[in-house]
Amino acid sequence: MNQNKQVPNFPVEYRVPFPIPEATNKNTLIVPVGEKRYLLDGAEKRIMVGRVTNDGTADKTFNLKGFNSHVVSDFEDPRPTSAGLVPQPDGGVIAGLYNAS
Repeated sequence: MNQNKQVPNFPVEYRVPFPIPEATNKNTLIVPVGEKRYLLDGAEKRIMVGRVTNDGTADKTFNLKGFNSHVVSDFEDPRPTSAGLVPQPDGGVIAGLYNAS
């Protein structure tokens, strides 16, 4: 039986704003930047980036739903892995996934 454990220095459980369970592999990378947390995940040809506040609330200034998604036409993997996310000064992000196969 798998038990959840409290992770030191992580008092908040983030509820990602992505449409779950159908749209992500639930292997979300969290990158803290100032008062926000960027979230990266993906599924098949779609890369998804969200932004939440420190309390876990979707940041609607990032998008009306708190996330953006983009289809990468040459990429398809049912369970891609988050490679990294770099926030940009203009509010955008550079995000990447990699294909396990």
